[in-house]
Amino acid sequence: MINSAPAEKRGCLEVEASLSAAIQFSEERLQNGEKSILSQRLTDDKPGNSHLLIQSALEGDQLAISALAKCGYMLGKGIATLIHILNPEKIILSGRGSQAGSILMPQIQTAINEFCIPRIARKTAIRISELTDKAQLIGSACIVLEYSLSKFANLTNQ
Repeated sequence: MINSAPAEKRGCLEVEASLSAAIQFSEERLQNGEKSILSQRLTDDKPGNSHLLIQSALEGDQLAISALAKCGYMLGKGIATLIHILNPEKIILSGRGSQAGSILMPQIQTAINEFCIPRIARKTAIRISELTDKAQLIGSACIVLEYSLSKFANLTNQ
């Protein structure tokens, strides 16, 4: 089902919990005759489809909500593993999917409650970034700025 991605690895987060997986899940359900506004919205423009999926879910489309909820649950399973291995204080989720945080978070929390040791999970806060899909751009710009300023500082210290 959702496990047909280039990696072909069961349990891989990209295969199970990505927006691409949610779109594939939605397309399969549409092919099976399920009714959804997505039947008119999804196009061959794959990058644009993630925005359309999220928009449809936020407008109340049940298939879109179901697809994102499934991905949120799978993401939560992955986060539970991460919590057990790294025991982080905070996990911040960002990127295009963060726009659907209100749909993803309950499912993420359900999976964490199911798969994580409670006393360990309680120590980790999970947040959706307010930067949404701009986090990577801002981070990259900060790296360039920091590098440029360090070069400038080295020039003035010589």
